[in-house]
Amino acid sequence: LLTVHADYHWQAAVAAHPRLRALEAERTGKGFLYWKEDEWGRHFPDFYHTAWHTPDYVKRRWSRWFTVLGLRGEKGRPALKQDIVVLQRPADPPKPPAWRRLARAVSSSLGVPRP
Repeated sequence: LLTVHADYHWQAAVAAHPRLRALEAERTGKGFLYWKEDEWGRHFPDFYHTAWHTPDYVKRRWSRWFTVLGLRGEKGRPALKQDIVVLQRPADPPKPPAWRRLARAVSSSLGVPRP
């Protein structure tokens, strides 16, 4: 289980910050929106702000590594303000990319311990 900001949180965020409506086309077009104009700037580094994923983006992108069983907005738990993504690791996970296998082989031959 993972939580993300998806459609349920987007609706709550737009209600609280109407200026987000202008970014709806970008969010739905790309499937992903990163918003730096949130209130977190004074608390966290520049790379840590608010991001939204559309359900289609989650299914399309994350299905490379997991079986996406579902994405559910928790309307019954408004304090959560996130959508829950249910994932399952495939029985036969994909092999790492060739460059990663090569890097591991080289590291191993040099005696570099794996993390």
